[in-house]
Amino acid sequence: MKKALIISLKFNPGHVSHLVASYKQCEDLGYESYYFVNERFSDFLPREGRVMTEGKNKIDNPDLAIFTFPSLSNLKYMIKFKTGRTRIVYIFHEPVVSFNEYLLAGYSNFATFLERLKDLAGCFMVRLADAVILPSKKAYNNFNSSKRYKNKNNFYIPLLFDDESLGLNKQERKFFSYIGTIATDHSFNEYLNFVLHAIEYNLLPNVDFLIVTKSTLERNERINAALSSGRLLVKDGKPMTNEEININYAKSILIWNAYERMMQSGVLPKGFMFGTPALVLRKNESEFVKDGEGVFAIDNNNNFKEIENGVISVMSRFGSYSDTCKLLFNKHFYYKTHNASFEKIINKIT
Repeated sequence: MKKALIISLKFNPGHVSHLVASYKQCEDLGYESYYFVNERFSDFLPREGRVMTEGKNKIDNPDLAIFTFPSLSNLKYMIKFKTGRTRIVYIFHEPVVSFNEYLLAGYSNFATFLERLKDLAGCFMVRLADAVILPSKKAYNNFNSSKRYKNKNNFYIPLLFDDESLGLNKQERKFFSYIGTIATDHSFNEYLNFVLHAIEYNLLPNVDFLIVTKSTLERNERINAALSSGRLLVKDGKPMTNEEININYAKSILIWNAYERMMQSGVLPKGFMFGTPALVLRKNESEFVKDGEGVFAIDNNNNFKEIENGVISVMSRFGSYSDTCKLLFNKHFYYKTHNASFEKIINKIT
């Protein structure tokens, strides 16, 4: 049987869903799938999966190697695989047209310089790949409009997920939630400022607020007061399993996705998977994001009244929003929807 490696060499528990979806897709297409991952993933991946970890397992050249996320360690394995019969697929999340967008999103000059270095490594990975997959139309257009990226075998397929909501008991929904890494371009401070304002002025009394992140939230007097009110719950400071993360989506009325800079987001499809709508910035509308279709769009994520109105609107028509979310998940992000498209890509490069 043909062998496929699903590769992620930088640990991030938020990547587990993507790894599982690619693993299952390759199994559907007749491959014997293996995870090849940073060893910290071992406790987070499904127990029934075949797992190999960097440094512990000898890696022979497989028939197919799918590099799912950026890592400098990718380069040495790509070079190794190029000497054999392995076909290499690289999922390229963030092709960049202009680095000014990082500065505009609040990145420092040094952080923007680091993004330039990461992009340089990405350019090499793109050239080594037999096929490059771009997970949004914006990513696809950025890739093909840039002179830095050299690979004619590039294709658009959205981020892939299995439906992890199946088998999860129904949860009481009461949170307007921020789920994910605390990041400048994810506009975490804007979310937090609204939460603190809402609690201080007793807005949205039937809604509580939830922050779920492996980052550490620094407490201050206002945050401690919000925590003491019982309306803010914070789960921070350590990685959570996929199952633990999923429960938080299922408990949410609305997910914060009003990011200052966004090419695609894993938070959006995870919310859709659980029938949970998202609050987004109108400027980020895309093939996945249209106001009133599973999301509520706002113009300014510093406008407390606009955010409040968004929460009220979603709550007033939650059933309709939630049903649309599930339809959009199956249309765009469910891995089986894209099995035939991925099979065509593999056939083209083999």
